[in-house]
Amino acid sequence: MVKIFRKIRQNLLSENRIGKYLLYAIGEIILVVLGILIAVQINSELTNRKNKVIEYEILVDLKIEFKANLLELEKAIKISNDIAFNSKKLLKACWDDYKPISEDSLRSLIGSSFMYSEQVFKYDNSVQLELINTGKQSLINSKEIREFISSWNKQLELVKYQEKVVDQYRQRTIDIYLNIGNNAVLMNKDDVSSMNSKQIRTNLPLLESLPFENALGIFQGTSRHLAVVKYNNMKEKISDVITLIDTSLSNYPF
Repeated sequence: MVKIFRKIRQNLLSENRIGKYLLYAIGEIILVVLGILIAVQINSELTNRKNKVIEYEILVDLKIEFKANLLELEKAIKISNDIAFNSKKLLKACWDDYKPISEDSLRSLIGSSFMYSEQVFKYDNSVQLELINTGKQSLINSKEIREFISSWNKQLELVKYQEKVVDQYRQRTIDIYLNIGNNAVLMNKDDVSSMNSKQIRTNLPLLESLPFENALGIFQGTSRHLAVVKYNNMKEKISDVITLIDTSLSNYPF
């Protein structure tokens, strides 16, 4: 093809047909430019198609991660709600006008409210971190999804801070309990009467302790705030972003 064009140019020059030569040269330039533009367009379409495939894979991975986080969050919400509920029952037992509570019921409430369960949202954000670190976050077409990923760590920090507050008051309540109550009574379910007579064989006096009541009250309030406000807000946001991802995935033909 190049030899043909070269021969045409040589013939035009040899015949001194400058005008036609210039027109031919301009036409040849236009053809070259058009060829470049077509090649660029084809390359751009191939790149866009490749990026679409990558975006689809990213969205699928994000959906899997967020759905797993949603399940973990629901577990954390249930634990926190149970702790808040049982702590409230234990708190009511501290009040004078409440029906007297048995040792067995007290033992159960102590164990289910603050002794054995921690409130922690065990999340996974490995996919999001990889997107941020590699810059692939920009391949996501949805602005809302990109903004959620950018704000995810901030949302987690708010939740983790509240979890830390809850744990501090939980530990404070445990410290007061260990100072006033008898942990052996809590652990020995079968035969409290067989314990050494020098030991306090009941934890009922714990209910008359104002420091214990105050610490338990704050613990109960912060636990409920964690479940009802922080965890539920996070659950709503995760559910919303999963809906956004589903909407984006529905636009793909494959």
